[in-house]
Amino acid sequence: MDPFTHALTGVVAGQAFIFEKDSIGSPRQRVARTALVLGAVFPDLDLIANPFEPYGLGTIHYHRAVTHSVVCLPVFAMLLATLAVWFCRWRRLERPSWVGLTALFGAGIGLHILFDLITSFGTMVWSPLSWRYVSWDTTFIVDPVLTLILLLPLMLAWIYSRSEKALQRTVFLWLGLSVAASALVILDRKFQAIAASSGAGFENPGIPWPGAIWAAALVVLVLGILLGAPAIGRRGLRVARRKWFVGGMVVTVIYLGLSAGAHAVALRRVQDFARERGLEVQKIGALPMPPSFLFWSGLISTPDKVYHSYFSLMGGHAPQFRDYKQSPRDAAVRQALELPDVQTVLAFFRFPLILHQQESVSRTRDVGFHDLRFLPQTGKTLPFSYEVEIDQSTGQVLYRGKARTGPR
Repeated sequence: MDPFTHALTGVVAGQAFIFEKDSIGSPRQRVARTALVLGAVFPDLDLIANPFEPYGLGTIHYHRAVTHSVVCLPVFAMLLATLAVWFCRWRRLERPSWVGLTALFGAGIGLHILFDLITSFGTMVWSPLSWRYVSWDTTFIVDPVLTLILLLPLMLAWIYSRSEKALQRTVFLWLGLSVAASALVILDRKFQAIAASSGAGFENPGIPWPGAIWAAALVVLVLGILLGAPAIGRRGLRVARRKWFVGGMVVTVIYLGLSAGAHAVALRRVQDFARERGLEVQKIGALPMPPSFLFWSGLISTPDKVYHSYFSLMGGHAPQFRDYKQSPRDAAVRQALELPDVQTVLAFFRFPLILHQQESVSRTRDVGFHDLRFLPQTGKTLPFSYEVEIDQSTGQVLYRGKARTGPR
């Protein structure tokens, strides 16, 4: 999940569950909520190590490793609590106990790990005991619907905190969200165009332009109702601030449940295709695609091919797959597979496609490793691809790093 959404989970959870009946807004309470938010964003600090990894493997090698580990969670929570105690003493701030701060930082880190596990990127939750990636594949890495759900409590609490500015704030936010909804329609159409041009058998994945425009209009209407309905009878002004956030947490849980249910339906469609074709399945998955849990990517690995499809849950059409043939394991491929950096890459790639080609002029052989999990861009490389160039006559490795060409 993106850092902004991670921060929102900490903010909403803190407002919903950290409160003191006799001292609302006290310094102690603010420190407690800040600890929860900092815990929720802390694990992504591992991104600062990315530029120091050779061959451009920082995101694969360091990201979502020990800082995202449930094994290391208690250690990081205690270290952060110790730093927070020192800071509060220095600034003379009232604070929870060291044990309480440890629990708050741990809860924030735990929220971060949970919201990364639901994506298809993969998280090394057992590191350093095991470097195996775990992913639940129910939510896309950047989910605008989930982000909006987490934003709504903040918006509603802000709108109805002051009666004299409620109307002005409602109009301001409604206009902003309307622009965002229109942008999502454009994103949806762009996604469909890319997917259709990829040759992955992507047929009628979503809503045509007229329907998409009506859908955006419906979203704008619903947002207007959500933001403005509490103003009827001035009810929103009487709602306690905490209740907005409790409601936001409830809706978030419901949405994640719906995403999990959609994943089960999508995976069943991919499994049906594999069973009907009698494929020798090595790995199989249904991965979420933007902009919502209605759109999915189906992937199947067999000994000699990788099958790939985009499909929508709207309608009962079976997914149409494109198959990519793996290159044979010749001497060049075997040499590339022995490289430590390639082994790191393949530990991350869930559906690797290995392709190689020989350059007749330079007498070199390029071996490319491509992960088909991520949205392809026709004529360009995939977001996660790796290439090794080998001199055919000497066996010397001439290049290793991000792939310069992608599968077609």
